[in-house]
Amino acid sequence: MTDPTVRQARGTVTVHPRGFGFFTEENTAPPLSSFVIPPELNAFLADDVVEAVITVGDDGRTNASNLKLLERTRTELFGTVVVHRGAAFLKVARE
Repeated sequence: MTDPTVRQARGTVTVHPRGFGFFTEENTAPPLSSFVIPPELNAFLADDVVEAVITVGDDGRTNASNLKLLERTRTELFGTVVVHRGAAFLKVARE
């Protein structure tokens, strides 16, 4: 990648109960965090280790996209099954 506003990074995912999330890069001090839009999070759980493409906007804010799972730290999930528009989803219980 030659564009200085786009780079790849490795880090962890944090999921907000409202559906969006954040990607926190590994090995940065202070930790660098990038916004992740809800559709990008569908396949991921909190604390998953992923690789992401980080894009820096004109305002300096960063977004993470094209997430790829590298490691899943959870081995069990607990939650409630919720039916929305005829499809069943698992609303994962927070720790």
